[in-house]
Amino acid sequence: MRLADGRYLTGGYSTSVAANDPVQLTYNVACASALKGAYDFVLLSGDNGEVESLPGQKIDRVSPGYYEISDITMDYFGGLAVRYRFTDICGTLIPDNSSVEFGTQVVVKFNEGTSIDPVTGEITFDVEYLSPSCCGLEGAKMSFKAIPR
Repeated sequence: MRLADGRYLTGGYSTSVAANDPVQLTYNVACASALKGAYDFVLLSGDNGEVESLPGQKIDRVSPGYYEISDITMDYFGGLAVRYRFTDICGTLIPDNSSVEFGTQVVVKFNEGTSIDPVTGEITFDVEYLSPSCCGLEGAKMSFKAIPR
């Protein structure tokens, strides 16, 4: 580690070194992420008008670790797909604050049940709709599995 005065610190860091020359380290963490592909969506739970299955859906890669799912609602709107973007940080999926086409009319969070099976590649989305979602969605919950084709 190079200090502002040009000296290098080597070896272990004692409290006296930190007291004399404060050190702040930031580590960027990234894990391989390969969720892009064709999937069949299967409803696990939900009674808000979702369909039981949506075959032939997709998850596209927008940028490394950042993806877009073709329909986050399991066809709640009867043929009107709602694309949604999310980030994969080492297997933890984090949704954006709004949908792609409809902005904050569809806002979701991913609950604890959201996960990626590293063996099968199946992704479970445990979705809860948040305010200010429209159309009676706020507070509704559903869970579906994306099964790779």
